[in-house]
Amino acid sequence: MQDELNIENWKLRERDYKLITGHGYYVGDIKLPDMLYCTVVGSPYAHAYIKKIDVSKALALKGVVDVLTGKDIKNLMNPLPNQADYRPFG
Repeated sequence: MQDELNIENWKLRERDYKLITGHGYYVGDIKLPDMLYCTVVGSPYAHAYIKKIDVSKALALKGVVDVLTGKDIKNLMNPLPNQADYRPFG
């Protein structure tokens, strides 16, 4: 059967030993002084039109440095215009 795993051809890479023995480093292991964390929160309603976002409760939480909304990101990054062609084929 071709779907079976063929372990005879396995070759461990140099970094594999550290990873499989629990001594590897992952992005989540990185800790830097004064490091900030980011959380992305989406709407629970698909395709909903968002009229406004009140970030006051989030900003009041202990440890929160800033809250960015889609409007803030759009102003900061100047995204490219939508290039999709939604016309039907035919």
